[in-house]
Amino acid sequence: MKSSFSENKSRFLENPLPSNDEAERCVIGGIILDTRLMAQAAESLKPEDFYSSVHRRVFAAMLHLFANEKQIDYVTIGEEMKRESG
Repeated sequence: MKSSFSENKSRFLENPLPSNDEAERCVIGGIILDTRLMAQAAESLKPEDFYSSVHRRVFAAMLHLFANEKQIDYVTIGEEMKRESG
């Protein structure tokens, strides 16, 4: 028996989008290791491009630090994330 369009649509929407958590971590980690990469990342990426909500928050904090010409490292990212959430 053939499935209806609405059944196929529902099944499609229930499946998670393809993502690569390791690739997202590599982008973030690479920028932390070499902050000169942030300029290139800021031109082509936005927080919504990250599948993981944590990675979206981290990258948003990194963008804010970059825009304000502040150091991008574990400590400043953590402080920025606390400031944004509280």
